[in-house]
Amino acid sequence: MMKIRKPKYKDLPQVVKRLNIRKDKKHHFQILKDKKKKVPVEEVLTYLAKTGISRRNARGEFVPKNVGHIVNMEHSQILKYYNSLVSGILGRYSFAKNYDRVVSHVKYQIRSSCALTLSLKYKLRRRAKAFARFGTLLQCPRTGTKLRILKKMSRFPV
Repeated sequence: MMKIRKPKYKDLPQVVKRLNIRKDKKHHFQILKDKKKKVPVEEVLTYLAKTGISRRNARGEFVPKNVGHIVNMEHSQILKYYNSLVSGILGRYSFAKNYDRVVSHVKYQIRSSCALTLSLKYKLRRRAKAFARFGTLLQCPRTGTKLRILKKMSRFPV
């Protein structure tokens, strides 16, 4: 069985070239992925439909819907639920070549679904009224918790 030797500092440039490793200022090394894959957006939207965030309409389009089983939670807990979904989904697809497109679809579906859920909770009837009452990030008036969807979502570290 062959032993793998640890590279010494003088061998480092050769190892970096061979393994495609990036060295930052603090001498930490990160292996970079050469090939990024495109994720079918249909797959992401299907995942959102399975979790109950959206559904397909008669034309086959994905439409956001309210999540009825979390309506009885507090406003801040509902936002925490959606924040965990956002971080999980975007962390799962952070490697994608078409990440910005995935983010825009996820952002629309989650914001609208959260607004629909809050409008059901507060009996507002429309998601536009939820946005008017709580703002674009659907901030909780009591605790100040916001929906963590920024204007531009950056990639999570791989």
